[in-house]
Amino acid sequence: MVQNMLFDDMTDGAEAKAAAARRHSKPGPPEPDLRAVDKSLILAQLRKGPTTNHALNEIVMSYRQRISDLRKEGYRIDNRRLGGRVTLYELK
Repeated sequence: MVQNMLFDDMTDGAEAKAAAARRHSKPGPPEPDLRAVDKSLILAQLRKGPTTNHALNEIVMSYRQRISDLRKEGYRIDNRRLGGRVTLYELK
């Protein structure tokens, strides 16, 4: 019984310390929205001029999904096949 009381005191103390640490810790910066970051990187590249799928893939691996997102937001992005596996994307 004495052991249980000692154990309870130790757990209560640890919980109290953890709660105090949470109250006094400063919140960090918010996590960036990676999709928004990816879209802005693609948009910046397209604003420079026509860009191939290979160049976009080096910037963002999921470039096709981000282009789809940008189109849904109202951006007009045309694409045309240049041959083989090369596609040219252009912001209109």
